Amino acid sequence: MADRVAGTGVARLTAELVLDARCALGEGPRWAPDGERLEWVDMERGTWHRWETRRGVTAAAVSARRLGARVSVVEPRAGGGRVVAVDGRVTLLDGDGFAERHVQVLSAQDGDLVLNDGGCDAHGRLWVGSASVSGASRGALHRLDPGAGSAETALDGVGMANGIGWSPDGGTLYFVDSAAGRVDAIDFDGQAGTLGARRTVVSIPAGEGLPDGLCVDVDGCLWLAVWGAGEVRRHAPDGRLLARVAVGASQVTSCRFGGPAGDVLWITTARVGLDADALAREPRAGGLFAVEPGVRGLPGGVFGG
Repeated sequence: MADRVAGTGVARLTAELVLDARCALGEGPRWAPDGERLEWVDMERGTWHRWETRRGVTAAAVSARRLGARVSVVEPRAGGGRVVAVDGRVTLLDGDGFAERHVQVLSAQDGDLVLNDGGCDAHGRLWVGSASVSGASRGALHRLDPGAGSAETALDGVGMANGIGWSPDGGTLYFVDSAAGRVDAIDFDGQAGTLGARRTVVSIPAGEGLPDGLCVDVDGCLWLAVWGAGEVRRHAPDGRLLARVAVGASQVTSCRFGGPAGDVLWITTARVGLDADALAREPRAGGLFAVEPGVRGLPGGVFGG
């Protein structure tokens, strides 16, 4: 793999297919903190996937569990188990995978809104966005505090809430509105869990794809999955393009660092909406890809509840 991110100019990298998962809508890759295991979801099929990477690409190493009609987020809990966003609500699973309690986020009055991408901050809160299936409604960014019985709306008027991440010092929240084609940096008060001034740092011009999931590396740079462009892009905190990672599927959905050293960028893709001709051109669509770009990512947050 040539041109790692330490080079000058815009580095060019290529991700490799590591698992032909054939997800309809793969999302949310997450390195499990309690073992050498990668987890992600197939949002459209409502399934939670787990791959014990040390066992290789074998049937015994990869498992899937259906959680509901639609699942968009699976994040670890501090006491074990997982917090998941499924079917318009957040569910807390214990260490054995059984539901402990549910927190309803969306209601019938929310029309065709569904829960989308999300993540946990360093203080143990879950942040999850909502988006309209038809595009007719405005979504929001919701916050669930540990132990809370309900979620709060932290930001409304969002076209399509998507990727979320934090700067290394925790003072900036990065948030993707796919419908607006941009990534915003929002001043973040970690102690209070509140948002401040907002500014756009990355804009994707119409016709060049849609910004989707993102993550942040130890240098504070953003790694942005670009749906329709077949790539992940690395941007400096001020928005400058630093690197492009070619992915062998056009519908790139999300990315997250993981691996024992935190230096592998795991990338999910989708095959939903592709007809037979498109799938013939993109046989690896829906697969799980990976690249070692020469930089480590920030560890993901853990839900405190």
